[in-house]
Amino acid sequence: MITNQINGSFQGLIKVNSVNRKYESKRFVSFFAVGINPRGKISDTRGMFQVYRLPRHKLCGNSLEVGQFWHVKADVKIEPNVAQDGAVYSTYHLVNVKDMFLTRPSGKHIVWHLTKGKAYKGIGKDKANELWRVFGDKLYQVLDEGDKDQLCKKCDKITERTAQILVDAWKANGDSAKVFKWFAKHEFDGELAQAVYDFHGSHTIKAIEENPYRLLSFVDDKAATFRKIDEFSQETFKIDTCDDRRLMAAVEQSLWALFTNGGHTACTYGQLKVELDKRLTDFVPGAIARVKAIDGCRVLLTEDDCSDYLRLLEPALMEQVVARRIGSLVVGNNSPILNSEDIKQTITEFERSEGFVLNEAQRLSVSTCLANKFSIITGGAGVGKTTVLKAVYKLLDRAGYARVQIALSGRAAREMTRATGEESLTIARYLSRFDWDKDAPDKAYLVIDETSMVDIHLMYKIVRHTPEHIRIVLIGDPFQIPPVGPGLVLHELVNAEYMPCTELTIVKRQGANSDIPVLAKQVRDGEWPQLPVVPTGDVSFLPCAKDDYIGHVLDLLAESSHSTQVLCMQNNIRNKINELAQQRFRSADKELVLYYDEGYVERSGLRLHDPVMCNRNRYDLDLQNGSMGKIVAVYDEGKTVELKDDDTITIITSFGRISWDDGLDREITVDLVDDMELAYAITVHKSQGSQFPRVIVPIFNSIILDRTLIYTAITRAQSQVIMIGDETAARRATKAEPKAFLRQVMLARSIQALLEAA
Repeated sequence: MITNQINGSFQGLIKVNSVNRKYESKRFVSFFAVGINPRGKISDTRGMFQVYRLPRHKLCGNSLEVGQFWHVKADVKIEPNVAQDGAVYSTYHLVNVKDMFLTRPSGKHIVWHLTKGKAYKGIGKDKANELWRVFGDKLYQVLDEGDKDQLCKKCDKITERTAQILVDAWKANGDSAKVFKWFAKHEFDGELAQAVYDFHGSHTIKAIEENPYRLLSFVDDKAATFRKIDEFSQETFKIDTCDDRRLMAAVEQSLWALFTNGGHTACTYGQLKVELDKRLTDFVPGAIARVKAIDGCRVLLTEDDCSDYLRLLEPALMEQVVARRIGSLVVGNNSPILNSEDIKQTITEFERSEGFVLNEAQRLSVSTCLANKFSIITGGAGVGKTTVLKAVYKLLDRAGYARVQIALSGRAAREMTRATGEESLTIARYLSRFDWDKDAPDKAYLVIDETSMVDIHLMYKIVRHTPEHIRIVLIGDPFQIPPVGPGLVLHELVNAEYMPCTELTIVKRQGANSDIPVLAKQVRDGEWPQLPVVPTGDVSFLPCAKDDYIGHVLDLLAESSHSTQVLCMQNNIRNKINELAQQRFRSADKELVLYYDEGYVERSGLRLHDPVMCNRNRYDLDLQNGSMGKIVAVYDEGKTVELKDDDTITIITSFGRISWDDGLDREITVDLVDDMELAYAITVHKSQGSQFPRVIVPIFNSIILDRTLIYTAITRAQSQVIMIGDETAARRATKAEPKAFLRQVMLARSIQALLEAA
């Protein structure tokens, strides 16, 4: 069995010896390097391979090339080289890079840099050696000054064209090198340096010296981060505590924190003051009023009947754009696309073909969609929202209207396709690949499912991407999990008096005698009933201490693993259950190992028969974030596979095969491994839009636990839901107001103001 041993950490200079191009993935790159000292001398004399694994985004746009010198911070592990028969014949160091920035080579190593760097086209080893022989250490100065005449006059081998290539490439590399050195000097990481450099270019250092608080645009919005940059600004640039740049930065970052962390698109003076106090330990009287008067201030004041609200420009503009689109569609309502006779006849035909009769609420929902350019259908799980859609689509066919179905998650989009029989897109795919001019006629509906998950930023993007004349239908349950991102859309609009909205309430998913819809309604309404403590019926809650719950969860999972899904509120609980479930159920199964030509292996952490989930949209493979599957084959070594797509043949190296929930098997490549995770347990967020025969839900007190999470988890179950853990925490969270309802947003009020002004 392959084992890992933590060997320690490493920080210092390295030189890249070779780059693994064959097995590089979209998210990671691996290469060989040795540790060096500042003069470029090899400092690691242990004679072991140094294999580096680097998250690709840490390159920050740079190309990884042989001969480069990098400064790295990394964790080091000892890994075995394993023969195909399982024998360990040597070991090497696997270095997992946490941070890395490019530095220039020094001394004669500039020859290596000029010879191997891709930017220095036509500069071979002979020319590079000649440059060093002629100029020595002065070569840096000549290149820094861009002195092409010197290069040509003193070196016979350097033509005007070659000199131009040298100067241009050195300039491009030199600016970034100075920036990285400047940031390193002030103990900022390379990723931040690259982000700031990408924006400000060669003016980076000047821009930060003019206003060091510009750094806040490239970091998180935590108060501790502000205080770090504030301390740096005051110590390095002697910024006064009452400096307008400091005050504006504190106010804007506080509003961003309320926006990104609290979900608020607006806030009161009191809310802002709380955030400001976390950042400005030295209170500045009148700071907010002063900031609003500063030129270029992005803080807006919105007056309301009850209070005045402060808003950042960007969230305010997003809400305003969405409000204008929805308002324009609502004003243009009451224009049915079919007459009453056609509607009646088509519904009758639909009912006959489906073998059931629409109830009164479903009929109202159908007519509301047809009569309005913007409408909403709400209701809990299993109340027949999809049935309404299918009826609406029959009527749209008759009226000559097309439709485009979209949903936030891949699983929700696939479920929508399964239920309606029509293609559905993830919102990401809709925004990036769907072209209204090419892919749909002028007469069309845009149907957005699971809208409770859509935040204001995403809705803004959808509105911007959708032509103004397209009718829109929102579908969702406002009692499910709110959007992870800021703002509210569905939750804001369902209670607006001016909004064409219908609610479905009769549950059809479970049997007539099921207790699941009863429990779901109770939790939705903030009630916590007395539940059975034995998991034999439809619903139960097994009280259990946090130290003991995993064993019980695994026992329950073992009873019926093929029809059971564990749903977790928190990632740490999910990760722990996945780890221990794999140990219990799959420890004897073959491990998926990636074998590299250079003689080292990489453990994937996955085994034969493991359930897995794709955690990123992979449109090249037709997989979405949330696609689930099972590993059905693990190969003894990398296997060359030909993939045929129409007339194109692609040759890949595969290490196994997965059977996915769309019914297709796909080969396992290095880059696909990067996008997979175990799925014995998944988060409640990832489960939205899905159904499972039986769900197990561990519940313990946490900062994120609230009514919407519990309600969403319960409504994923078709036949049985078993909750386990801290029932007191579940009861308390159910009775408390959902956190989403406490968000300060202005969307509904903005639409109302537009309608009143129309």
